[in-house]
Amino acid sequence: MDYRFWNYSLEVYRGNFKLFLFFSIAFLIAFVIPLFASIPAYSDLGSIYLRSSSVYFGGGILGFIIIIVSSLFSLLFLSFAIVAINLIVKQQRTSVKLSSKMLKGIEVYTSRVFVLLLIFTFIIMGINLSLYGSGFDGIATAFAILVLSPLFIYTPSSIVIEDRKIINAIIAGSRFLFKKLNYFLIFLVFGIIILSVVGFVFDFIPNPVVSGYLQLIVDSLFVLPFLVLLLSEMYISKFAMLK
Repeated sequence: MDYRFWNYSLEVYRGNFKLFLFFSIAFLIAFVIPLFASIPAYSDLGSIYLRSSSVYFGGGILGFIIIIVSSLFSLLFLSFAIVAINLIVKQQRTSVKLSSKMLKGIEVYTSRVFVLLLIFTFIIMGINLSLYGSGFDGIATAFAILVLSPLFIYTPSSIVIEDRKIINAIIAGSRFLFKKLNYFLIFLVFGIIILSVVGFVFDFIPNPVVSGYLQLIVDSLFVLPFLVLLLSEMYISKFAMLK
């Protein structure tokens, strides 16, 4: 089996480290927004999660609007970072220069990825809120994430690398997932290990608040960008001419 995507990922990351670091600031902003917006969220494994069920309690209309607006901006920055990293991979692996046309395409790609993340978020929150109080909301939400995440995971790469629209990108990404299921399993294991290792290291810091913020910074600037890069390299390996 061909696993050269590892070498390509390390090579591209090493050769464009400053560029990755620059665009990764968008990841950090995306995860920090919920905290500064004072919306109900919690940190775990260096990421920020929204307590969706909290919309039932207090806060009023203003609080609800803040949650919605903050979440939208967070997803927007997240989308931009994902698109930028995929564009770097596209440029490096196809030897095509980042033309003004391609750079203008960032807006189109970002909007498509944004809508994709929005759809995913609404589905998950809809399941969570509809079952709130039943005792099954947590299990149902976890199951939905487990089932849907793999189907969405290669879609951003399909959108940017193949210039596909959302529905076609979801279909193409899903086909690649089932065709190269071993790639996804490798990514899953690697992601769990690297995030757990980073979390374990920061657990040595006595102050949990400081530890959580530092872990968030490291994950946003270094770990998550590489994971997105890895997914992009896996997907672009489908083109035999680039192997």
